[in-house]
Amino acid sequence: MALVALLVLGGCTRLQEVPLHEGGRVEAVQPGDKVRVTLRDGTVRDLQVTAVEPEALVAGEERIATREIAKLERREVDETRTGALIAGSVLLVLTATALLFAAVAPAMFLGGG
Repeated sequence: MALVALLVLGGCTRLQEVPLHEGGRVEAVQPGDKVRVTLRDGTVRDLQVTAVEPEALVAGEERIATREIAKLERREVDETRTGALIAGSVLLVLTATALLFAAVAPAMFLGGG
């Protein structure tokens, strides 16, 4: 069951590209957001934003100037994928329970076990 929970949690997000406005303003990112930043030199960083300044994103002790960002993506919940994974997980648990019951029930009711 723990494995199913891990699969559901891991598969419920997607990266959504965030537009960078002229002058480096970033309006669609807030403190607490998890982002993937691709810098102009090609470096890719996964960060959790702690502050948004007029010309920089801050993640803990790290400050990244928005003029150095080539691409910015925010991690978001993917509701379709989340729903499908939850439904699949419930179906898996119900199927396993039914199979277990089908294997054990005859012995219980016929006195064989």
